[in-house]
Amino acid sequence: MGNLYHHKKLKILYFSKVDWFWTKQRPQQLAEQLAIDNKVDFLAIRSWRYNANVLIPRDNQDTNKKFIKVNDNLNVYRKRVIPKAKKLGLIKVNNFYIKSYLYRLYKMNNYDVIVCTAPNQIHYLDERINCPIVYDCMDNERAMENDTKQVYSDEKLLVHRCNWIISSSELLKMQLKKLYSIEKKISVVNNGVDFEFFNKFRKYNYKNNITPIIGYVGSVDSWFDFEAVNYIAKKCSDYRFEIYGPINKQVKSRIKLSPPNVYYYGSLNYLLVPQVIDSFNIAIMPFKNNEIVKTVNPVKLYEYLALGKNIIANYSEENLKFSKYIEFYTDKQSLYKKIVELSNAVSSQDIVNTKIIFAQNNSWKKRANLFLDIIMRSVIH
Repeated sequence: MGNLYHHKKLKILYFSKVDWFWTKQRPQQLAEQLAIDNKVDFLAIRSWRYNANVLIPRDNQDTNKKFIKVNDNLNVYRKRVIPKAKKLGLIKVNNFYIKSYLYRLYKMNNYDVIVCTAPNQIHYLDERINCPIVYDCMDNERAMENDTKQVYSDEKLLVHRCNWIISSSELLKMQLKKLYSIEKKISVVNNGVDFEFFNKFRKYNYKNNITPIIGYVGSVDSWFDFEAVNYIAKKCSDYRFEIYGPINKQVKSRIKLSPPNVYYYGSLNYLLVPQVIDSFNIAIMPFKNNEIVKTVNPVKLYEYLALGKNIIANYSEENLKFSKYIEFYTDKQSLYKKIVELSNAVSSQDIVNTKIIFAQNNSWKKRANLFLDIIMRSVIH
């Protein structure tokens, strides 16, 4: 990995907030990259039922398995807990079960560091664990959950229990510092892109599309701007709008209201993501500017840029770091205007190359390098 501390191979437990087979994002990407030069155990809680909307098989791995040996340096542990435990009053049973299991893993493997990724994981950390704990905070958790008070309480405990915090965005870092009166022990490691994987699929000439394609790949949830998408689809009735990604059941009813030229395809196998994005005339990120989105450092923009795409995204303070490479919209009218402008524009190869170089400089490999460097400097003594 080319790290200053390459001689020191760490044993890392990465406790992920999402399953190994969930849409591939920060937890899986960091675990894979960290495992190049370190021993990594990836722990996640999995659902009882297979859900094709969010669980995507890959690399011939069986989604039913509770243990997967990805390679010599990376193991995946997937544990089930009692479903609907809160409703049944059995949360303490689940907490005890995972807490005991995690402690057994810790005793067996003698980890150098444990990485947590969600506030509720504080309940799974046995008091006898004495290795450093890092909180990899990638979302505004208080805005994502209904029980805000409980999330705040859990996150406060985790923040003060852990030795260091790594946030995925500068805004999220500032929010955490203010909320929990943190003076030090916090760093930023932005999201990134598997550059080598994405860039090698730059083969398709989207100009050959008989019908121009405006596309999005990512989660379809409460922050998705259905109103703006429907508006531009009606205004651009001769365009095709393709939306890929897991669809939250709470917003499925919104899809039925879509114009006939908007297509929601659901989850996409990660191996196909670059090829699909490469086929877009314009790649969009149609998000509402709510409390969740404001602190997001979008993985999707890095992936779009790795393919040199024309991009339109919602305006936010966090997205300003992409301002040289993408276009912003503030409302549905400005989104329509930007689509018309980009549809008629011709990007020079120099502009395309500039986008690709930016993505290359923001790869998951570089992010994992920084992540490891922070751990070595800040918590490993």
